[in-house]
Amino acid sequence: MPESANGPDSGFRPLKSEDKHAMDMSTADPVRDELLRTSQQFRDLVNQHAEHEKRLSELQHLSFPSDEEQNEETVLKRQKLAIKDEIYAMMHHAQAGH
Repeated sequence: MPESANGPDSGFRPLKSEDKHAMDMSTADPVRDELLRTSQQFRDLVNQHAEHEKRLSELQHLSFPSDEEQNEETVLKRQKLAIKDEIYAMMHHAQAGH
């Protein structure tokens, strides 16, 4: 089984926010909290992630989504994952002190 991106060979220690639900803003994470205070780009990414999550929730509650809505859901899931990857990359970069 391959090591995760935060395995012992990755050079990164797992962030608190990765221990629980990925983007749970209710749990404290010093790295994330500092970036929220100091980085407009980071805040924008977190807001985009939240907007995608909200729209995905709306789409998932549709009883009979159209083909267009199903396609939108697929695109949003991919975009949300890319945003999450960028958020974690920024957090790891900040954690490493760069």
